[in-house]
Amino acid sequence: MMIRDLTRYVRNNRRILKTLSYKGKTIVRKSVLDSMGFRFENFSSIYVTQKGVVYYLCFNYAFTPTIEKGIKKVLIVNKQNYMKDFDPWSFIQ
Repeated sequence: MMIRDLTRYVRNNRRILKTLSYKGKTIVRKSVLDSMGFRFENFSSIYVTQKGVVYYLCFNYAFTPTIEKGIKKVLIVNKQNYMKDFDPWSFIQ
């Protein structure tokens, strides 16, 4: 995969997240993202909360998988200022 392809996929993912999360935070079924061509394996960075929740960022939108009543869903949020503080070395002991 070329870098320009990866960038195109992440941009497309961002566009989809922006379309679905116009209010800043929303939960949608995974199938909705699948039908729109979302590629879960392509993202620009990762943020892990203090509680261990992993957010995958597509530039300024983030998503995290969740399951509600046995249904695969995705929580979509706008990137928050505190998400810039991710330090991957903090997980090394």
